Amino acid sequence: MSTSPNDLRGPLAIRRLELLTAELEASQEEAHRLSRAVSHNLSTPLTSTRWLLEALRDRSGPALDDDGIRLIEAALKNLDEMVGMLESLVSHSAVGQKTLHATQLASSRRALDQALANLRSEAASSGAEFSVADLPSVPVEPNALTCLFENLVSNALKFKRPGVAPCIAVTASREGEMWVLAVTDQGIGIEPGDYRRIFEPFQRVHPGIPGRGIGLATCRKIVERTGGRIWVDCKPGESTAFRFTLPADYSET
Repeated sequence: MSTSPNDLRGPLAIRRLELLTAELEASQEEAHRLSRAVSHNLSTPLTSTRWLLEALRDRSGPALDDDGIRLIEAALKNLDEMVGMLESLVSHSAVGQKTLHATQLASSRRALDQALANLRSEAASSGAEFSVADLPSVPVEPNALTCLFENLVSNALKFKRPGVAPCIAVTASREGEMWVLAVTDQGIGIEPGDYRRIFEPFQRVHPGIPGRGIGLATCRKIVERTGGRIWVDCKPGESTAFRFTLPADYSET
């Protein structure tokens, strides 16, 4: 019995997809190894340079004028920023190294609670208040889900209005085969021209506020790896909502 091309099309297509997936995973692993190696090789001289500057400040302090001390302190601050940037880059690279889809459902509320626990100090110092609606369980890797919430809540805490305690709401609604979740705050907001740019790595639209410009890029990477999308809605002077979609329970579709 002869086999027609149509009989082979399905298995061949599946095999081709498997090979492409394996190639993509290998490429991601190589990129992650490279970022870790770069971080490690740069961290050592940066740490050594920091030690030398501290030694110079401590041993030569009386001989240094105010400008000299300010220059050393500025250099130390820049070194700390560089080390933090490297650590953020490695963390960003690690996201999605393995599949973010999970065969078992993960509780969004549990992931949010863990994120809030990680941010307990920042939330307490800012006097933040939280409002949390019923949140779904989704087929997403739990640690990635926690990372997603942690970055979004951290942003809401960081970009608050001066003298105003943050009020942060987390909500969810079902739309077809996806859940739409939102983290909403009443902070300083974002200009419409920056809506897309903020999701790119190392983009900072408020230079006066500490940060490395990698958190929202990581959020975008997590959401898109699960087949969703993320965007921002901002009403100047009122509220800023980061909305993102995640898949619903696959068994229901």
